[in-house]
Amino acid sequence: MIFLYPISILPFRLLYMVSDLLRWILMRLFRYRRTVIDTNLRNAFPNKTKKELDQIATGCYRNLCDIILETIKSFTISKAGISKRCLITNLEILDEYHAQRQSVVAVLGHYGNWEWAALSSALSVKQQMVVVYKPLSNPYFDKLINKTRSRFGVKMVPMKDVARFYFDNKKEVFVNCFVSDQSPSNPKSADWMTFLNQETAVLPGAGKLASKFNHPVIFVSLERQSRGHYILRMKKLVEQSGNMEAIEINKIHTKTLEEQIVEHPENWLWSHKRWKHSPSKTNL
Repeated sequence: MIFLYPISILPFRLLYMVSDLLRWILMRLFRYRRTVIDTNLRNAFPNKTKKELDQIATGCYRNLCDIILETIKSFTISKAGISKRCLITNLEILDEYHAQRQSVVAVLGHYGNWEWAALSSALSVKQQMVVVYKPLSNPYFDKLINKTRSRFGVKMVPMKDVARFYFDNKKEVFVNCFVSDQSPSNPKSADWMTFLNQETAVLPGAGKLASKFNHPVIFVSLERQSRGHYILRMKKLVEQSGNMEAIEINKIHTKTLEEQIVEHPENWLWSHKRWKHSPSKTNL
């Protein structure tokens, strides 16, 4: 934190200058994960030209570096600052469920700045915000990121502790947030479906929780309006999930994420190795 703090307090104009420098270093100097990015893009968009794919890759590096610097900015950003830069529309959707004392499952992707979405939502949503997460392998950074995410009241719950958390807080009303992950550590327990033109392993947790407790499911769409400014919109996906299979729920929110990515693919993290597993090998 000590070496990141000076970056965190930079004015936004200087922050994005640092982001541009980092982008040049990663893209031009080190070609950070360029092979992974190019392979992912070719498989996802087989009909696009090399020029089109290169343009998406350039935007991907800019998006990645902006998110890194904006996440560091999250260490010190004020409540007024985050509310100004991540505006939330149609809160009436969650207000309606709050009035009914109904908990909700909210799903979003690694698209735009999901970190700012959590911070901003904690200041605006009437329900308790709960983020279900997969702990990082580095305990120092795991503690740092969780401390940052919970600055404004978000409760961080590891995936393995979700059942216990629900048992201990069954009278509370939550918005349970899942960031859809397409490379689970245990692919044998994943739900398999077609996503971006490829057979993909998807974490099953969101669908399982919604189906078990009959929670409505909403999709959170985060759109970059301009550099450092986002609009958060919510869309109802499933009202009555108790009579649905978990995998069907997961297919619905995964398809919605796919539509968002196809519209503006540069805002997704293509540098991740999301397709390192295959269903054929998993079933051996």
